Amino acid sequence: RPEETSRALAGEARDHVVVVGLSNLGRRAVDRMVANGASVVVVDPDAERCSALVREGHAVVRGEGRTRSALEAASVAHAKVVLLTADDLEDVAVAARHVRALSPTCELVVRCSDDDVASVLSKAYRARVVSTSKVAAEVVLGHAKACRAKKVVVLGATSVGVKVAAALAHARIPCTLADPTESHEELSALGVPSADLVLVADDDLGKNLVLLDRIRDVAPRVKIVCRVFHDEAAELLERAPFSCVVVSSSRTALESLVRAGVFREVGVVDAPEPASGRPVFAVSA
Repeated sequence: RPEETSRALAGEARDHVVVVGLSNLGRRAVDRMVANGASVVVVDPDAERCSALVREGHAVVRGEGRTRSALEAASVAHAKVVLLTADDLEDVAVAARHVRALSPTCELVVRCSDDDVASVLSKAYRARVVSTSKVAAEVVLGHAKACRAKKVVVLGATSVGVKVAAALAHARIPCTLADPTESHEELSALGVPSADLVLVADDDLGKNLVLLDRIRDVAPRVKIVCRVFHDEAAELLERAPFSCVVVSSSRTALESLVRAGVFREVGVVDAPEPASGRPVFAVSA
């Protein structure tokens, strides 16, 4: 019974990292811990998401991260670091309360895209808050400044798109935020041909491929920054004919946590991602 074995391993873990929620950031964190030989326990309710970990003999508790019993089964009381990376803010908030009750001193990292909620969680539970969309916005702003952009078009009113638009406005860089369109005429009307930088912030790779093709039709030389979830997609989009600069918000967020020393006590320090070793998740996000 592999799941029972994985749960038993979780109960024996000490001085480890607990990742609650296999979101894109959660998957990257697990791969990084495994590649660096750090002990990691995963808490997630979805059997399909956990299957690769269970199959390879890693410690997994299949259950809701917001329940105290699942966190107890993951030996949170003995963990060095706990990452709450689930997508649902309510789940994250409830889990943070349970984690602090079980472990007053562990390093608690909370993924949260809402700045006001993040401030409350940080204060109430002494948590380090990371927003993948905010991290992505900072990266895109850096690209805009590097190319001295005087006009930016953001296609996709996702959390990343909205935060990028706000960051550009704060930096006084003119920006147009609009829904993606495959129409050459509409792209031209949005100012894509005269833009210095175009951000594709939508999440759908299939639609983005068509969108990028249309952008290249009307603006062959414009700098395009594209959000991606998968490394294989990044390799595709970086090459001609798309020739994009790709941004993985989860990768960037994780690297910022590593550089900040969050995982130092488990032996994961500021260093590039290992080039060798097969990741648990063959396509990381």
